[in-house]
Amino acid sequence: MTHKGRILADRILAVPVAFLFNGIARLLGSLLRRDHSISPENVKVIVVAKLIGMGSILQATPLLKALKRRYPKAKLIFVTLRSNQELLRRLSYVDEILTLDDRSMLAMGVTTLRTIAALIRRNADLYLDLEVYSAFASLLALWGITRNRIGFYRHSTAFKKGIYTHLVFFNTRMSIRHLYLQLGRVGGAPAGESELTGPIRIDESDRTALPSVLSNAPEWQKGKPYIV
Repeated sequence: MTHKGRILADRILAVPVAFLFNGIARLLGSLLRRDHSISPENVKVIVVAKLIGMGSILQATPLLKALKRRYPKAKLIFVTLRSNQELLRRLSYVDEILTLDDRSMLAMGVTTLRTIAALIRRNADLYLDLEVYSAFASLLALWGITRNRIGFYRHSTAFKKGIYTHLVFFNTRMSIRHLYLQLGRVGGAPAGESELTGPIRIDESDRTALPSVLSNAPEWQKGKPYIV
């Protein structure tokens, strides 16, 4: 599925469904009256979701480390697209990865249902959604039945108001790293956490395989210096 195709499907299909479930979530919330308190004693499983953007995932590493420091005994699960799983496998503070396969509509549908079922089984206490405009990501957060759902809000995403238990305004004048840490503070992470990204684990096998990978790149010139 192309990036434009994902955006189109989100606007045509996911947004109307999100508005529908917005009302349903409000009604059920008033009836069930779930405990939305957040403390080290009652946070056992944390879910962080960022579907698109490997660079954004890297910018989220200070948030992940802050959550792990605040809740050292909690399991941290990351929900993302299949294309990002190699990066996430190299982050030591991520305990489990749930992936969506967007290579086709069928694969996306099957892996979405599988991910929702996994989220329900995990019975998470915190769900931090790092997507800003995606209605699909909002539905994923809701259908996972997490006790506390924390996400970003913009005036163009009114469908989020009933879906999330906590919303943080997405200030476009702030760096994305700071915004992610703000989301973490709502989830109990203290202020003043380190803003350094990484570390990313690099195995010896990666170093060994690098020359052959580079030699297959048409732009690569052996012996020429490159800045990475």
